[in-house]
Amino acid sequence: TGFDGVLVFDLADFDVPFPRDGRSIGVSTPQSTRVSRRRYDTAPAVYLEGQLTPTPSVRVTSGLRFDYYHVVDVDKFSVDPRFSARWAVTPNLAFKGTAGIYHQLPTPQFLDRQFGNPNLALPWADQYELGVERRFTSAITFSATGFYVRRHALPVPSFDRFSSAGR
Repeated sequence: TGFDGVLVFDLADFDVPFPRDGRSIGVSTPQSTRVSRRRYDTAPAVYLEGQLTPTPSVRVTSGLRFDYYHVVDVDKFSVDPRFSARWAVTPNLAFKGTAGIYHQLPTPQFLDRQFGNPNLALPWADQYELGVERRFTSAITFSATGFYVRRHALPVPSFDRFSSAGR
């Protein structure tokens, strides 16, 4: 089991040119808008992991991670299952693989109530890895891992300023 977390306090004051809402014909001059943000963000997480060794050469690990995000006064939660396995074919050769779900919080600008969309879903990915380890000597080991990541619910521009339709 374990715990980790993030605690952030940010101050931001800036003038930015924002184009006016709606369509315009011809050249338009964006109006300068003063933006001021004071943010207190927190992101604690707990995780639980269990390991099973059905034979001396096979190790299976499964786990769950629970995250709570409070960013720009928006609360989000996620639960991520993960699984890994390692098979030692010989004392010097092993194969390994993992699969899991991984959430992350959108960049705070995307959740901003004035310029973003606080209703965005958490971006997440399913990730898969396969690898091999080969020990040549007690000091020299070769390890190679290939992975595939598929991302979901990425913020993209939309009529609500942003939506979670990106992949």
